[in-house]
Amino acid sequence: AERLLEDASPAFSRLLALDRSAALAAQRKQLDLADSLRRNPHVVHRIFRLYLVNTSTPIPPGAAPDASQPSPADSGEPEETHREWTLRIQGRLLPPDMDPSSAGAVVEDGPSSDPRFTQLFQKCFMELDASKYPNESLVEWNRHPADPHADGLSITRRGPSDFSLRIVLFPTVSTTPPAASGFAAAKYRLSSALAKLIGVKTESRAGTLLAL
Repeated sequence: AERLLEDASPAFSRLLALDRSAALAAQRKQLDLADSLRRNPHVVHRIFRLYLVNTSTPIPPGAAPDASQPSPADSGEPEETHREWTLRIQGRLLPPDMDPSSAGAVVEDGPSSDPRFTQLFQKCFMELDASKYPNESLVEWNRHPADPHADGLSITRRGPSDFSLRIVLFPTVSTTPPAASGFAAAKYRLSSALAKLIGVKTESRAGTLLAL
């Protein structure tokens, strides 16, 4: 009866084609979900604690001047108040069993499998006071794949007084080891022969198998 209706009614044929397309789309989505859940069996929520440590020391008399900064005489500040400061930005994931409300010193090294600071952030901006650092008011760090991973970033400058600065951190979209991010299955660039066969150039593993 279905075959007779399909032959007799173009509208019914289009309806069957739409039904098959919807069924394939639902099946592909189900396979995508299963593939993602298999790679990320469960989501673990962790807390990242950030530490800012600022230290300042007087510059000893007769120290070599920093060409990028004015001398104490030029800055109008007494020589004994001319200082060198270091700002360190560091942090790590808290252990799952640690109380996040507990305050204290910097957390000790966590499990070796935990991503480090420079794995969790891909970029950092530090905006200094332009009136005190006119030539380098913006300090930028960008993660490079060849750089070793570290637990923090540090900058050192010379300056005659305290001031406020602005720090902007850009989190990494996906970390290594990868973090579960919804149900977005990883897609791959297919070889030219396979892409020509199934009609797509990039697809997930489950989508490629379904297309085949």
